[in-house]
Amino acid sequence: MITIDLFDQLFGLLEDIVFVSNDDGIIVYQNKRVDEYFGQLLTPSNEIFNQLANYRHLYKDGVKSELNLVAGKHTFSLRGQPIDGGFLFLLRDITTYIQKVHDLNESERLFRALFENSPGGIIMMSPDLKIMAANKYFCSLLGISFDQLIDTSILNVIAEQDKSLYLDKIQSLLNADINFFEYEKRIQLNDNTYTTVLSTVSIVKDIKGNPLYLIEQLVNISKRKVAEQALRNSEFKFNRFFNSSTVMYLIVSGSNLKVIDCNNTFCLNTELTKSEIFDKKIESFFIPQNEYTVKRIFLSDINSENSLDVEVELKTKHNQIIPVNINATAILDKSNNSTTYILACSNIEKQMKIRDELTKSKEDAEKSDKLKSAFLSNMSHEIRTPMNGIIGFADLLCAQSDLSDKHRSYVTIMKECSNNLLKIIENIIDISKIDSGTLKLKTEFFDLGKMLIELEDKFNNKLRELDKDSVKIILDNVLMGNELYVHSDMARIRQILSILFDNAVKFTDSGTITIGGTYEPNKNVTLWITDTGIGIPSEKQDMIFERFRQADERYERKYDGNGLGLSIVSGILKLMKGAIWLESDENSGSTFFVRFPI
Repeated sequence: MITIDLFDQLFGLLEDIVFVSNDDGIIVYQNKRVDEYFGQLLTPSNEIFNQLANYRHLYKDGVKSELNLVAGKHTFSLRGQPIDGGFLFLLRDITTYIQKVHDLNESERLFRALFENSPGGIIMMSPDLKIMAANKYFCSLLGISFDQLIDTSILNVIAEQDKSLYLDKIQSLLNADINFFEYEKRIQLNDNTYTTVLSTVSIVKDIKGNPLYLIEQLVNISKRKVAEQALRNSEFKFNRFFNSSTVMYLIVSGSNLKVIDCNNTFCLNTELTKSEIFDKKIESFFIPQNEYTVKRIFLSDINSENSLDVEVELKTKHNQIIPVNINATAILDKSNNSTTYILACSNIEKQMKIRDELTKSKEDAEKSDKLKSAFLSNMSHEIRTPMNGIIGFADLLCAQSDLSDKHRSYVTIMKECSNNLLKIIENIIDISKIDSGTLKLKTEFFDLGKMLIELEDKFNNKLRELDKDSVKIILDNVLMGNELYVHSDMARIRQILSILFDNAVKFTDSGTITIGGTYEPNKNVTLWITDTGIGIPSEKQDMIFERFRQADERYERKYDGNGLGLSIVSGILKLMKGAIWLESDENSGSTFFVRFPI
């Protein structure tokens, strides 16, 4: 008969949990491990007892395999067997084991997910380079299935010229000379084309250090190789342009404003070597007076599309001075911070010499214009004085009652010619003042309606003098309803309208001459003079505003004139910030519009 003491001797020190029941199913022994896991089992109705009883019944029914028993947070494997007068139960805590199995399964799942969904190719190879496993990416890259790859040599897909070095590196890996290696090689695809990949190969060993298998990771770098080649080509073109350009280039760091590169032209012009230029502050290459101007470049809001130009003086190694124009651009990072500045320094010695010559020529021309204006003004006075005397005596002669008709016509012709000559002189002086910018405006308030009535009377008299009784002047009542006061140069407005009226009278032999307009208070007045004269061909409508030009420029032309009138009108209106334009058809008359601010 087995006693409790004997059970303690047999099972007291076991790590497993031990229960012994008698033939009636009552627990007659439990070792000390029971209390550590379950506490005191006080009642036969305890779930542990129920599971033990259930196992015993199963055992009697012939089910002798292990069962798992769950109690609280623990899982136990349950085994048992009959003994003399009872039944022995052994419970082993397998909670940690189950967790490790779970972790291992999870790790395997994660590994498989990473293996299959890697953005690059992964293959596992035996030490003799037979493919044991390959992920989807690698199969897709080659264009073949995994079944076609398994147990084939990786050498089958490596380009012939890359195999030798690849094998050398594999041997170094197997010999433990290296732990891993990277290698660029070309692999053959299913369509017999090749692509370039970057391989990283490592080795997995057992606990004794013997090789188990190789892991190779591949990244398709064919596009990167194309991009790298394009970059090399771009760099070659840039360097060729950079160093062969006649412009001096400096590349400046945005962080410390020191020179990090320059081209050969800069070295040649400054007589400095690149070692004397690199890592020097940018302002050190220019005269001290330009220090602020140079630093201002880097305080400005410039980028690759918005550059800045400044003129400074560059120092050579032997302190010679070269005037240069700096065109500065900046290269920005993603945060819009200037990382690098490119300064294109152009030698402007010749341009400055030309500019100085142009400035001198401009000053000489301005001086000449002033002398011309002074000369014309003086000549005007000198000519007008005797001409006024001639006109005055002509008037006296015309007043003589005993003057014959023949002689009276001679005096009238003399008077008209003198007036025409005075008008030509005044026109030449006006155009000279417009050219030299010395024509001044004198603004005042005046009644424009009254001026138009006076001009109507004046040119009606002229029509009578010219025996053009079939021509009528019509003054539009729109402008005459009320007093029309404007603020402008009264004399010049009268001159503009007189020139336009004079032309209308000259080129109209029958019909009407109509003046009208619109008035915008405190803004503009627009006037127009319409005639039924000979009109102007469309191809000559721009030309007539040029000085000394007329629509009919033939020597034997019918109408006289010097071609200055419309040029003077255009110049005066431009000075007033006004405008003149026309509408005309040949043989159908013309309409001239003038607009001036009030």
